[in-house]
Amino acid sequence: MSMSELREPDIPSLFTFHLPDPGEGLTSAELSEWAVVEGQDVGVDQLLLIVETAKAAVEIPSPISGTIVRLIGIPGDIVSVGGALLEMEADDPDASSAFHLVGRRPVTTTDTPARRLPPKPAGATPKVTPAVCRLARALSVSLRDVTGTGPGGSVTATDIESVASRIGRTT
Repeated sequence: MSMSELREPDIPSLFTFHLPDPGEGLTSAELSEWAVVEGQDVGVDQLLLIVETAKAAVEIPSPISGTIVRLIGIPGDIVSVGGALLEMEADDPDASSAFHLVGRRPVTTTDTPARRLPPKPAGATPKVTPAVCRLARALSVSLRDVTGTGPGGSVTATDIESVASRIGRTT
């Protein structure tokens, strides 16, 4: 038997990604839209999903690169802060040493509290109000396909309706 045959098999690093604390006293969010599917490879900072709080729609990026193993929940589900969102196999088996980042915990860990995301640079994510997010969902318009024309690049109802009209969807 060769030395390579005696080596331990590669054990994938499976992580459960949890809803980070959006701050401002909010304790839950509505899962609005998945941006990934099971089996999809994702990179660091790639959009995973959009959640809607009482105050805004928030894009949640991936803190690690890897493969989506399981999506937990469907659009419309209410998820508590710290609640499981998806399971992911990390590309880097050493990613377990950095599981303290927002949203990332090994599957076996249950006592690590969720932490806040660092603020994104201005203009990195357009602002979307819950009402506009609902309109986008009703018209089957992905927020990723919309360029905001409102103040500070925010997405408006008119922006959603314009995209819906362009792709042949109306109210």
